[in-house]
Amino acid sequence: MRPQALDEVVGQSHLLGEGKPLRLAFQSGKPHSMIFWGPPGVGKTTLARLMATAFDSEFIALSAVFAGVKDIRAAMDQAQHHLAQGKQTILFVDSSPYGCGILRQVCFFFIHFFLQTPR
Repeated sequence: MRPQALDEVVGQSHLLGEGKPLRLAFQSGKPHSMIFWGPPGVGKTTLARLMATAFDSEFIALSAVFAGVKDIRAAMDQAQHHLAQGKQTILFVDSSPYGCGILRQVCFFFIHFFLQTPR
């Protein structure tokens, strides 16, 4: 069962404790780019989902192994739709060494999209 609140997360106190980087990011209320690294099961997806909740943002998860350009474009369309409604989108790309090419594509498309979107 996944934690539903940041205070329910067990471990990672070096990142989530009072005054620590991720705790401060959550408290700021402003999402920003992050890279979570670690073996399966340490809570990367859980933290990303908690961030989406904390920042009142939509959450889109893609697998770098299985997603293709069509999936990336669909995610962009969803993010654009959410932005038009005044909501930001948290994009979580579950990566692996085999997904590096698709990860670069995701980054390129989203950077291109957000640089051309008036704020």
